[in-house]
Amino acid sequence: MSPFIGLYKKEMKISRNTDLMVIGFMLLAEIIGYSLSTYYQNPIIFAIISLGLIFAHIFFIPAYLLTSLNIEGQTQLWLHNPTSGVKLFLAKIAASFTVFILSLLATLLIGGYAISQALSLSELNTLKVDLYTSLPLSGIGIALSSIYLGVWILFYWALYHSIKVIPSIKGFRWLIIIGIWLLFNIIGNYLSRLSFIDKLKAFGAFKFDRTNNSITVKAENSSFELGGVFFNLSLGNALLYMVVITIVFYAAVWLLERKVEV
Repeated sequence: MSPFIGLYKKEMKISRNTDLMVIGFMLLAEIIGYSLSTYYQNPIIFAIISLGLIFAHIFFIPAYLLTSLNIEGQTQLWLHNPTSGVKLFLAKIAASFTVFILSLLATLLIGGYAISQALSLSELNTLKVDLYTSLPLSGIGIALSSIYLGVWILFYWALYHSIKVIPSIKGFRWLIIIGIWLLFNIIGNYLSRLSFIDKLKAFGAFKFDRTNNSITVKAENSSFELGGVFFNLSLGNALLYMVVITIVFYAAVWLLERKVEV
């Protein structure tokens, strides 16, 4: 068995209780939503709760990784592992993505059913959005966003613990992390306005424009709207984010291997 497979299985094992808790919470939320919709005879309640759970998955991988990293910090066994930091982090990302996909697919299926029920049982004003297209595309966007945020979590966690070796600033670690986060955001906003970046994002673009489409459902005094969605996918944009993720990931690995003392 390769070291990576062993690490992956270990990650799945140590996160098992947390995974069960998360799945249980989501099932409970879905049951409550369905029960309230049945009790009040208002399918919009179930649809809103289901959609909320779908979009909450943006924070699934970051939260998973942060929880797993904190467990490693408590045991302190991880840092004595001879395996490279790349494999250590990749195993965590792979484990988190496995649970993420299972959870997201389940909520997408339930959410699709909930929305279809809301549309079929309510007074329908407009129906122009194809759920079979919008929900999968939303799922892809949520998955990519969650991975992107997860990689940044790895970096900030490694940076936070690497500062521990500097006694003079150890007590101000959170302020330093917040300051670095703000600095990166300022730099990112500045770079995003450059003409070169705009041209790069436009390279190889595939546009799915649904800005004029919307679903509006009304039942008695309640209403639910799934607004228009605009997708702008491009090879250049994908390349840009891959470069950013790669740089941030290897920066986190470098900090882990050379600076971190949990």
